[in-house]
Amino acid sequence: MQNLNINKYDSYKASIKLPGNDLDISDVRLTRLFDSLKIFENVYFIGNRAYFSDDQVDQTIDFLNEEVFIKNTSKSFRLFCRLKPVSFNYNRKLLNKLWQYYEFPAFIFLGDKVDESDLITAYNTSTFHDDLIKNVDNLVILFRLAEQNVIWIKGNVNLSVFF
Repeated sequence: MQNLNINKYDSYKASIKLPGNDLDISDVRLTRLFDSLKIFENVYFIGNRAYFSDDQVDQTIDFLNEEVFIKNTSKSFRLFCRLKPVSFNYNRKLLNKLWQYYEFPAFIFLGDKVDESDLITAYNTSTFHDDLIKNVDNLVILFRLAEQNVIWIKGNVNLSVFF
């Protein structure tokens, strides 16, 4: 992962800063990270505070998702869905487009689909990443906060295998 500023805060939290102003998750420098996350067969997308909604956003969501649990409404402007496995593995440019639609996007990597109901329940109770990590086993979250060129990674599994 060349030309990346990787900060490991502990075994369960890290950040990656890409030079420049905006983060493009389809950037080839992130390929190793995304390839290593393929060990998780269940990938979810959470988007909070959509910048806008239109037919193109809806088409992108419809193409990438396997199941939608929460979708943008005029009251919430958020999305929570399970991605099709092929979407995560082969459509990073389209995933980047989805990522850019939201102020606070996140990918959730879940080790076992059996824990999906725990994830849904935890998310409906609290949208804070730390609460999800505390309440759902074998979970890694890759997300963006205020800094547009930084990816944060947190989980309840040792992250050293991903770097």
